[in-house]
Amino acid sequence: MRSNSIRGLWYFVAATLLLEFSLTPGVSAQTTPILTVDAAENPHPINSDIYGLANYGLDANFAKEIQVPNIRWGGDATTRYNWQVDSSNAGFDWYFMGGNGEATPTPSGSADTMITTYKAASNARTLLTIPIIPWVNKSASWSCSFPVSVYGPQQSTNPYVFPNGQTCGNSIATNGTQLLDTNIYANHIDNTVALQQGWVQHLISTFGTAANGGVPYYQLDNEPGGWSNTHRDVAPVQPDYNTIISLGQQYAAMIKQTDPTAKVFGPVDFTLGGWIGTPSEQDNLYAGQYYLQQMSLYEQTNHQRILDYFDEHYYGGGSTDAAELESTRALWDPPSIQEAGLNNTISTAPCS
Repeated sequence: MRSNSIRGLWYFVAATLLLEFSLTPGVSAQTTPILTVDAAENPHPINSDIYGLANYGLDANFAKEIQVPNIRWGGDATTRYNWQVDSSNAGFDWYFMGGNGEATPTPSGSADTMITTYKAASNARTLLTIPIIPWVNKSASWSCSFPVSVYGPQQSTNPYVFPNGQTCGNSIATNGTQLLDTNIYANHIDNTVALQQGWVQHLISTFGTAANGGVPYYQLDNEPGGWSNTHRDVAPVQPDYNTIISLGQQYAAMIKQTDPTAKVFGPVDFTLGGWIGTPSEQDNLYAGQYYLQQMSLYEQTNHQRILDYFDEHYYGGGSTDAAELESTRALWDPPSIQEAGLNNTISTAPCS
């Protein structure tokens, strides 16, 4: 997964006039284009909920300078975040390291700091990830899932942190064999709806409900279609989409019960495997379509809407920032869709 490495900054200045750039017919493409303004058009500012940045540094001055409207607490490292000990596990991204090394962690400390920093700088709204994976990190003390002393030599080891003198491996033996975590509960506890409800209640008591200036948006975990890769120590077998949907429904219902004014995002999956799933197990639908179908059925059966935003991650590829931004054309431009090979995977599905 690349959620923690993608630079998530988008910035847009809404103009009061629609500016149209065009080349005069017959003029060479090298000629400076002529700027025309069509005052008869109906320009309007873009919705402020569209743009924002991922939290990779608490730079309040920068946030104030660009007036960032939205800030996201997300990525691979949030999947196993335990708010009570303010720490997570990095999974395959970094040697399955858990903890933060703090002797007396502040519950929800890092998340609260992010929210406070960006709210003060630009009154940014928070999109916060709620773990729905069955396990979360156990302690603030440093730990790792594959210590060499237990699992033997591995292809790569952490050169910086050695919890209790242990050398931490990347879960792949020197012969290429994928190792299995035989003691998940050494470093993890069960994730429960009650545990996450406690976090939402903490956020409400600290910042207010969504309707009163608190956290307005919650994501249901991060890229569950890749759990068996990034979080292979606790989820070596990839859960099917029925399991992902069931978990999502439980935690989404809890969020709505705890703060009815908050909005829920799901399934928060990624291109392309996470968009497809296993159609033969999903009413012959792609994962996203099936997800929407089942969320809609939940609403009809329980008379409660638990999904507000259909959320999918897109990695278009590109070796530069400019190429990465250009790659988003594949989401709407037919030639770019064809070039990216997405012509059979981009589709729509109804959501009540």
